[in-house]
Amino acid sequence: MTQNRRVVLAGGSGFLGLALADALAANGWQPLILSRSRPTGERDWQEWDGRKRGDWEACLEGAAALVNLCGSRIDVRLTEANRLLLRSSRLQPTALLGKALADCSSPPRSWLQASAIGYYGDPGATRVTEDSEPGGNFYARLCQDWEETFRRARPEGIRGITLRIAVVLGKEDGALPRLSAITRAFLGGTLGSGRQGMSWISVDDLCDMACRLLEGEAEGVYNASSPQPLANREFMRELRRHFGRPWIPPAPPFALRLMAPLLGLEADLLLGGSFVEPARWLREGGRFRHEALASCLQEYYPKR
Repeated sequence: MTQNRRVVLAGGSGFLGLALADALAANGWQPLILSRSRPTGERDWQEWDGRKRGDWEACLEGAAALVNLCGSRIDVRLTEANRLLLRSSRLQPTALLGKALADCSSPPRSWLQASAIGYYGDPGATRVTEDSEPGGNFYARLCQDWEETFRRARPEGIRGITLRIAVVLGKEDGALPRLSAITRAFLGGTLGSGRQGMSWISVDDLCDMACRLLEGEAEGVYNASSPQPLANREFMRELRRHFGRPWIPPAPPFALRLMAPLLGLEADLLLGGSFVEPARWLREGGRFRHEALASCLQEYYPKR
């Protein structure tokens, strides 16, 4: 009898979800996407809104695995409305999936759940691993509540994996196209002091990690981050070097705090950060296609 390889991706119609769906398909899985709108391309899809139960629950019955990537973008001002949206878009779908799984007669054996390196807050120059203490700012508390919701929602007997995901770099979407565009426009200067950590991972490495973890037996928390996190000034210097742009003066913190609201951002997202190490992944023999940022840039924007 053919082994069941169906995997359900909740919130799988965005940049990361579509990349992971393609990677899973390439590795012999049969991805099915749960989302509000039909994803691009010829992909199996079931409508859901992440808020209420419905026909989508039948997709979980007999599936091999569940991946939950639900969560609205964090690059917004922290108004009261946005704080509520950031929380509800993460916690509500996670709890809802747990209730649906609890009613399955043949539930998936594995549940891979997204979290973020925001869990660690802004620890300065201290390098953090999966065993490090959580931070205390809004983003850290959000991630803690997200992970606690997952812990409570996951039915007993289902293997649980949490990925604390760094800034994901890809050619077509995510942070890299925007950073590359401003660098090419001679605006790729250091933000503030430039000492803040910028932990990142290529979309290829993130997909490789997720696929391998779904194939294996491990459970618990993994940092999905390159083993070479950079300070902001080093990150921006590498971008300028790759695109052949000169040094420009740093943007001072006071200017960023004035400009961030006009751009719909929180200044703390620009001036804070962390140096995250994927200690557990490396300890268990995990590898990366792109350990260094230079390798990632050459892959996505090859020099002629």
